[in-house]
Amino acid sequence: SLNVGGRRPLGVGAGSLALLAWVPDKERDYLIEMQRPRLDKYRMDVSEISDAVQVAQAQGFTDLPDFVIQGMTGMGIPVRDPSGEVVAALSVAAITERLSGTRRDIAIRVLKEAAFDMEGRLLGGAGRDTGASEEANQSGETA
Repeated sequence: SLNVGGRRPLGVGAGSLALLAWVPDKERDYLIEMQRPRLDKYRMDVSEISDAVQVAQAQGFTDLPDFVIQGMTGMGIPVRDPSGEVVAALSVAAITERLSGTRRDIAIRVLKEAAFDMEGRLLGGAGRDTGASEEANQSGETA
């Protein structure tokens, strides 16, 4: 299972992969290589991390079904400061059957809106309430 506050190598998990995917290429390659000795414990290698980075960049978010733990899915999105640099990531993890179909779509939308809100706050604004969480609750779905 996943534990709150658990530690994993950078790139092994939806939030940390969202951080890794949007650092400059040269820095990312160095950071991925640094994780090599730590990855055996997770039965993965640097090529899997690199492949997941490419997929995340193409999608604009991380979506990792069965990536860290069989039967679990993690999703993450970067949060940028006013200069465009990634300074944080938001993520959610659940058993795969709960993060598929409509719930997957809701989770992606809520993550994107929460990141947009945080980025607005970093710009000095008050952020905004998009109502996405309320909409999800009213439909009986939870992200």
